[in-house]
Amino acid sequence: MTLKTCSGFVLSKSSTYNSDFVIFLLSDRGALVKLLAKRKVFEKFSSLILETNLVVVAFDDRYKIPILKDISVVSSNYDFLSCFDNLGFCFLVIEILLTIAKEGLENEKLFSASKEFFSSRKRVKDAAVNFVSDILLSEGLVSPDTLLEIKTLSKTDLDGGEEIREKNVLKSLLDKFESVLDLKLSSKVLVA
Repeated sequence: MTLKTCSGFVLSKSSTYNSDFVIFLLSDRGALVKLLAKRKVFEKFSSLILETNLVVVAFDDRYKIPILKDISVVSSNYDFLSCFDNLGFCFLVIEILLTIAKEGLENEKLFSASKEFFSSRKRVKDAAVNFVSDILLSEGLVSPDTLLEIKTLSKTDLDGGEEIREKNVLKSLLDKFESVLDLKLSSKVLVA
């Protein structure tokens, strides 16, 4: 048996009815990769399978859902996630990636934008605004005028020109993204 490998960001994991886990990665080519981690393999590697970690995985692709066999971390973003202020923006970006990325459809812009966002250690709010606007524009989901509106949301309050608090920026980005894609993500995204 020959294993295939790919690298990418861990976006999410969810348990199945028989205690296995399905793991979603954004590959370095920008495609969504779904892998099945059997219970024993997941227990062995659970500390490595954290959202936003950049990993290299080895898997057996002879099955409908490829089976994870090995994983190693290229870079950990634990410190990024451990900051509570970053969580809402991080989960917004992950939900956008899970919505836009498709299995088997490569989009390297998604990976490069994700890498830029997850490597931002300061000014996470600005990085999230840039990520959302760049992805929506590159996917042809917004016009340049709407893009300017999104970027403006991060800088000023519509009434008084004051700095918007992080929570309001996150809510504004979420509302804009939902209106563009006609989705309801707010129940999945942690809004502090």
